[in-house]
Amino acid sequence: MIEGKAHVQNVGWTEFKSDGETIGTTGLGLRLEALIINSDYRLRYKAHVQNVGWQDWVSRGEVAGTEGQGLRMEAFKIELLDDTEMHVWYRVHVENVGWTDWAIDGAIVGSVGQSLRMEAVEIQIVDAASNEAFKKWYEDSLKCKLGDVIFTSTTGESATVSNEITDKPIEGGTISDHAQNNPTTMNVSGIIVGDDAQEKIEIIRGYVKDIALLRYVGVDTAQNMLISSFTTDRSVSLKGGAAFTLALKEVGIATGVVTVIDEAFVSTQMNNLKNGGLQAVLRE
Repeated sequence: MIEGKAHVQNVGWTEFKSDGETIGTTGLGLRLEALIINSDYRLRYKAHVQNVGWQDWVSRGEVAGTEGQGLRMEAFKIELLDDTEMHVWYRVHVENVGWTDWAIDGAIVGSVGQSLRMEAVEIQIVDAASNEAFKKWYEDSLKCKLGDVIFTSTTGESATVSNEITDKPIEGGTISDHAQNNPTTMNVSGIIVGDDAQEKIEIIRGYVKDIALLRYVGVDTAQNMLISSFTTDRSVSLKGGAAFTLALKEVGIATGVVTVIDEAFVSTQMNNLKNGGLQAVLRE
């Protein structure tokens, strides 16, 4: 059994929800600020918080996140500490994204460096041997996917996450004033074979040509990725397919700013300008 409750913007602490029920809210635009998780199993969990970053691990019954500071949780992970055949299976609802894919045993869900709020979470503890939905998900999760293309196999995957940090001393403000997240970069290699191998290769080339924003799912999961390079190698002995190398880079999505123009004010200023210009001519 596992249960949890959330501290939600404008709501406070919710009631406890258990075994896969939704903790928090969806469709209301309210940030999730903190979580408390209880279980019969020993576990630990941690939160990535706005202006704070990753907090330390906390144990069952303890608060991850913050209360009364108006800070959003942005990402989350949880893992079991008992040596059992059970797994903790979870996902979160993210601003502008919706429900993420399910994750398992300490993997990160949510977003880091994108300033997106978590709004809800669902958590289950499952037996891999008897839960058919989990078994299907686990089998599918082993497949590496970019956009709509599922790779036959991957032979390598590396991700780089870094910060740009100034050399100036921190005299005031917050640490975030002196550091910023660099875009995540990823390098993936593998093979594409089968009757649809050429079709998949052409789809990826189309992604490159169209400068498409893509979601990557492998060992790591990444949103808003652009393909910076895609190389195929048919010199290897792969029937009807090719080996490939792929470089991806995260693109930040700016929030649009709408400027409201006061038409009456503009009209008045234009009239003043015209009148002033005419008077200047008359004076001459």
